[in-house]
Amino acid sequence: MKLLKKLSAILLVAAMVIGCCACGNGNSSDLEGNTYVADFPIVKEQEKLEIMTVKQVNHGDFDEMGFTSYYEEKTNIDIEWLVSADTEVDSNLTLMFQSKNLPDVISLPLNLFGSDRLLKYSKTGDVIELSELIDKYAPNIKKLLENSPEFKSAATAADGKIYSLPTVKGHSEDHERFPQKMYIRKTWLDNLGIDVPKTAEEFYEMLKAFKTGDPNGNGQADEIPFATRGIDPSFFGSWGISFNYNNDALCVDDNGKVSYGYATDATKQALAFYNRLYSLGLCENYDSDSKWKTKLKNGLVGVFYYLADFTVVGTDLADEYVMVEPFAGSADTKPVMSVSGSYYPNAFMITNKCENPIAAIRWVDYLYSTDGYYLVTYGQPGDMIEQDKEGHWNYTDYDRSKDRFTFTPGFVLPYYVDDEVLSIFNDEDAEGMTDLEIASQELMEETKETYFGKYEPKNLIWMLPYDDHALDVIDQYSDNITEYASQMMGEFAMGYRNIDTEWDTYIAELNKKGLGLVLAEYQRLYDATH
Repeated sequence: MKLLKKLSAILLVAAMVIGCCACGNGNSSDLEGNTYVADFPIVKEQEKLEIMTVKQVNHGDFDEMGFTSYYEEKTNIDIEWLVSADTEVDSNLTLMFQSKNLPDVISLPLNLFGSDRLLKYSKTGDVIELSELIDKYAPNIKKLLENSPEFKSAATAADGKIYSLPTVKGHSEDHERFPQKMYIRKTWLDNLGIDVPKTAEEFYEMLKAFKTGDPNGNGQADEIPFATRGIDPSFFGSWGISFNYNNDALCVDDNGKVSYGYATDATKQALAFYNRLYSLGLCENYDSDSKWKTKLKNGLVGVFYYLADFTVVGTDLADEYVMVEPFAGSADTKPVMSVSGSYYPNAFMITNKCENPIAAIRWVDYLYSTDGYYLVTYGQPGDMIEQDKEGHWNYTDYDRSKDRFTFTPGFVLPYYVDDEVLSIFNDEDAEGMTDLEIASQELMEETKETYFGKYEPKNLIWMLPYDDHALDVIDQYSDNITEYASQMMGEFAMGYRNIDTEWDTYIAELNKKGLGLVLAEYQRLYDATH
C-alpha cells in the first residue's frame, strides 16, 4: 500500500491563497467602472453575483461554507447561490429561460446544461460570448486556451466562438475515469472457496453459491448475491460495448461507426443474461438509491458497481470487498469498462442579465489557477489544510466523518487540473492519516492495477459540437427515443418483456421514433471531428 501523499507544499497553494489575501486589503490596478482589471479584490464597492448551480445530497449549506465566506471577502463580491437538486436542474433551467428570469451565472457539472441548450440560447443572446472578456480580463483561462488543446476544444462551440467554459480533469491518475467499478465480497469468496469469476458462467455460478451457501455464516438465507440500481454501463462492457449515460448512450466501433448503446446485439446479450440472474433471484434491482445503499451498508450484498466501495459501505466493511476486472460475457468478446471523459463542457456561462460580466469572468478565472483549484477542492485555508511552524502544509484535525463538501461546493464549480497542478503533492508517507484518507489512496492504486491500460474502449465518443441542423433533428426525436429505450431496458431486464421474441419489435419502434435520423447526425458530427 502506498499511503496518501502528504500535502506538504499543499499548498504552496495555500501560500499563494493567503498571499493573495493581502492583495484584498487594497488593489492598485486600474478600474473600469467599479471593477479592477487585475488582482484582488475584484470590485471596489461590493456587488452581488447570482450563481445557479446544483446541490447534491453530500453538500452542506453553500452560504455557510468556508469557501463562500473566504472568496466573498477576497473578491468583495457577495455570492447569492441559487441551488437546484440534480433531478430539478432541467425543469428549473427551462423555467428560467422561458421566463427570462435568469441568474448572472450558471455553473453546472457533468454537462448538465447540455450542448443543445447552449447552442439554442447562445443564438438568442441569453448566454453571452466570452472571447473578448477572456482576452482582456482572464489570464488563467487565456493561457489554457493557448496551451491546452483539450481545454480549447471543450470550450469552443460549433460556430468557433466561446460561450461556456469547461471543467477539465487532465491528470493521468484519476480513478474517476472508471465511474462504475465492480466490487465482489472477497470474504464470501474465501468462505466458499471460490475464485474471482472470469466468465459470465463463472459469475453465474458464484452468485448461485452466494445465494445458497450461507457465505456470511449466520445460518440464514439473507444474502443478496448481486444488487444493482438499474443496469450500469460497465455491466454491458462484459459483452464488449462501452457507453456513458451523459453522451446520449452513444458508442463507436473500431471502424468509426456510431451506434446507440441501447440497441446493439451486445446489449441484447447482456440484458438476456441479467434477466437470467434476476429471474432466479440472484440479483435485486432497486429503483431507490437509499434502499440500495441500506442493503450495502447492512452487509448483505455480494456484488455491486460503484465509484468507490468505502463511500457507500464504509471503510471497515470495504476491507471485505475487492475491486475486480470485468468478466467476459461470451467467448468471443473482449470486455471493456465504461469510462468517463476527462473534460466536461458547459460548466460555466454568463447570461445577458449579468450587469458586470467583467467581474463574473474575473471571479471564475481564479478558479482555473493552481491555488484556485485547491480552494475549490479543500475550501479556505484552515478548514481542511493548514500551515505548520516549519512552513509545511498538512491536513487539519477537521471532523473526518464529514465530507469535504461541507467546506466547499467542489465539483459543481469549474476548474482545471493536470499533473503539474498536482505536483505539489510529494511522495512522503503522511502521518496521522484517517482510515478514509488511506482508503482513498488505496482506491487509486487499486484502480490503476485493475483497470488502467487494460479495459478502456479503443474508441471513445464524448460531447460532439452541435450545429443547427443536428440540433433540430436531435431535439425533435431524442427525448422520445431515450424515454422509450430506458423503459424497455428495465422491462427486458426484469422479464416483463420477452427479449427473444420482442427485441426486433423494439428496434423497429426505435427507428420509427427517429433513431436512424439521430444516429446519422451523430455520425456526421463524429466524422467531422475525428
